[in-house]
Amino acid sequence: MKSLHEFPRRVAIPVLLAAAVIPSLINVNSFVLLDDIKMIERGVRENIGFFGGDHFLKNLKFFRPGLLALCRLDGLIWGSRIAGYHLTNIMLFACSCFLVWGLARKFLSPFQAWLAAVIFALHPIQVSSVVWLTGRTDLLPGIFIFAAAIIYLDSGGPVRTAMALVAFILALASKETAIMSPAALILAAGLKTGDWRKSGPRAMPFIAVAALYVVYMLYTGHPEGFIFSTPLIS
Repeated sequence: MKSLHEFPRRVAIPVLLAAAVIPSLINVNSFVLLDDIKMIERGVRENIGFFGGDHFLKNLKFFRPGLLALCRLDGLIWGSRIAGYHLTNIMLFACSCFLVWGLARKFLSPFQAWLAAVIFALHPIQVSSVVWLTGRTDLLPGIFIFAAAIIYLDSGGPVRTAMALVAFILALASKETAIMSPAALILAAGLKTGDWRKSGPRAMPFIAVAALYVVYMLYTGHPEGFIFSTPLIS
């Protein structure tokens, strides 16, 4: 009999997928709030481009072009069919769960990593991000952050570092909270390798991008509540 540490993937994959998808499918046609309606209405309007237009996120002075692109793509595919938007959220969450599994394997045994991903999928704190349509503001950057961490924690090299940096930039383009990713990467790399002296310098490109992002936010006044709500220079 196989031990828990040799848990077969033919069982692990469908169980994790079911844990990520089934609870959310129960609410696939429900939990539509005011900002969800705005997102759907604005997403199907023809005059909204992928990175601009009169979108409610822009009116709130958020700079989230990645999220805007996803909303527009949803509008092109689903139109005003609410279930389609919910399915997009469910697919994003399922992707996140498998990325958590991959990230956990950097630190845990195969079975422990799988169990951590299942707990992540079933944890009640995930409910609002999945069934609430605009909860994708957490799902989308989460995917890019997990992907950046997985790539970053693999063997070094300029190509992999560049790939992780691109994922980090995409996370920043999805939500402002991704700015904490460099600190998380430094911590994760230090815990994995035990060499804290190298974990900091390797993350310098990420810190530089984060610094440029802060400068841009302060200069343009995005987003509202990001220290300043109006541009420093008009």
